[in-house]
Amino acid sequence: MTYFSMIYYGKSNLNKASSVKLSNWHPSSAPFPKTRKAWQWPFSSQSIWNLPLSSNAVYEPANIKSGLYTSAELELLYQVSENDPLIRLHAPGSWTNRCDGVKSPTGNPVDKIYLRFPKNKLIPNVNPPITPNNSVAILQPDGKTIVSIGSAARCKPGSSVHGWYAGKENIYGTGITGSSGGSGLSTLGGTIRSEELTNGEPIRHALRINVWASKYLYYEATDKKPGYRWPASNADSYAADKYGGRNPNFEMGSLLAIPPDVNPESLGLKTLPALKLFYALQNYGAYVADDTAWDVTAFSLQQGVPEEFEQTYGYQFETNQKNNSQWFQEYYTLVKSLHLVTNNNPTSYEGETDRLAPLAPPFVSNTNR
Repeated sequence: MTYFSMIYYGKSNLNKASSVKLSNWHPSSAPFPKTRKAWQWPFSSQSIWNLPLSSNAVYEPANIKSGLYTSAELELLYQVSENDPLIRLHAPGSWTNRCDGVKSPTGNPVDKIYLRFPKNKLIPNVNPPITPNNSVAILQPDGKTIVSIGSAARCKPGSSVHGWYAGKENIYGTGITGSSGGSGLSTLGGTIRSEELTNGEPIRHALRINVWASKYLYYEATDKKPGYRWPASNADSYAADKYGGRNPNFEMGSLLAIPPDVNPESLGLKTLPALKLFYALQNYGAYVADDTAWDVTAFSLQQGVPEEFEQTYGYQFETNQKNNSQWFQEYYTLVKSLHLVTNNNPTSYEGETDRLAPLAPPFVSNTNR
């Protein structure tokens, strides 16, 4: 069990060897900010990623079981400038060898996509059986346009970038879409960012979560949106064959959350990262964005967060130590506590003011990154 001598607001400076139990940490410990920067806290206050749950939300048990690993889906987030070169984007050669592709990244042979990308930045090719999604969100030099790419790789400095082009979003807009391949949801929205698991501030946005589709996600071919629901725009291409869930409310794009009548004490939560996840999941929830393809449940983390997590707490975010890790036990206690929000849709909460947390504050300015 990890204990701390203090909560430090701002940059993480928590001492993994200190001695005060954090079982009473609460989001109210930190004052709610008056402004925010777009890159660190993106999208409008009415975005699905920023909108707190309503007191009128209807909950139904999701019945997710403990998995084999505490797992993370790593998201690649970059900011580029006019000084970065324009680089050709090609489609991946294949799921297991991405850097040899030469076709259009949109699926339309006539499309040629160029994007600004750091000359020496590499995205390693996959190494089967390890084949991460490598979803990428790139903030363009204008400070507002997000370009999203899925299944990305870049094997040599200065060479083409490979990945499926998933379009653009405005960082000041709703930010729903992106390169989460299973759902079409945003890469930037819902990602746990640097320091969000290690500082004393609450996580003040919805999360993105991946589940094992063969076990949990529902598919019915006769539905108007088979295998998915708003805000997702699609399901996996193999959904008809691989989705094996039995609950029609549990699809790609479903919103999962911990009901408001549950408290951390009842779940036995004592570590700071578990408490931070608990309140984020209770106040904002998590959208199902992808298939883990094996018996784990995974949250989306910015690249580098697992290393930051281990440096701060002295144990790894990803572990299979079911019997010897309090983090493993608390992680899957949270997952098993998740419920489906069955009345989540584009219009159900319009004009709703009774929410479980304040709305996101205004941006510092429309040029601040």
